[in-house]
Amino acid sequence: IFSRKKSYWEKSAMTEENERKNLELPPQSEAAKFRQAEWDDLGEEKTLYIRGQKAQVTKVDYPLVYWVFEGERSEKHRSFEFDKDMFKVIVEKKTDTKTSSSEAAQPLVKKVHAVEDDEVDVSGVTVEHSIEISECKAACISILDEAYGVSISKCVGVTVLFTNLGASCDLLDCSGCKVYCMTECCLFDIQDCKDCTVVFGESLLSTVLVSTIKSSAISLTAYEKITAETVEILKDGEDIQTLTEYKI
Repeated sequence: IFSRKKSYWEKSAMTEENERKNLELPPQSEAAKFRQAEWDDLGEEKTLYIRGQKAQVTKVDYPLVYWVFEGERSEKHRSFEFDKDMFKVIVEKKTDTKTSSSEAAQPLVKKVHAVEDDEVDVSGVTVEHSIEISECKAACISILDEAYGVSISKCVGVTVLFTNLGASCDLLDCSGCKVYCMTECCLFDIQDCKDCTVVFGESLLSTVLVSTIKSSAISLTAYEKITAETVEILKDGEDIQTLTEYKI
């Protein structure tokens, strides 16, 4: 991760004068030319305006968007599903909206909403599906087919089990939840959560990144020993040591 940041900034190094110019926002007369960013706008090295500040995209891995603000070196990221409104782009002079492929570029969605004290098997899932689980309480949710990604938001005391994800598992504003990753997942993005547990099942096929932001009492456990080669952990952007059992 850190080597990627270094190479990016070596490639895009600018003089102090250029940094100052790039930090300047467009004139007020052009404010009306901003529009909501779509997923197709978020390619690597493309320019965005995030809450009015100019930034450059460094990486995209749906639903996550990584960027650096002009004049800064630290990389930031947010979920495009949860924080879509914060991403803006400047409208080009020639805009053709007749055949927009932005919707087709995003995975299909299956939603599990407001389930309480019940068990749910999410069926009909393919590798093109993203599963959205929201506002559930004391529910057990199983995803036995390979899916693209899972997002869990505003849930309390929920247990989620999945076998294989192509992208990420996102937890936002959850408490007392437990997630079982039985085979494969490349990223856990945990924000504003507390008293949650992630359990890794069988041997992981590739390295998993666990990133936590503004979260507390997050436990990581595994049937096999967690090592730096299998699970990389970031807490508020900083590396921490990995153990068989770890509590953040």
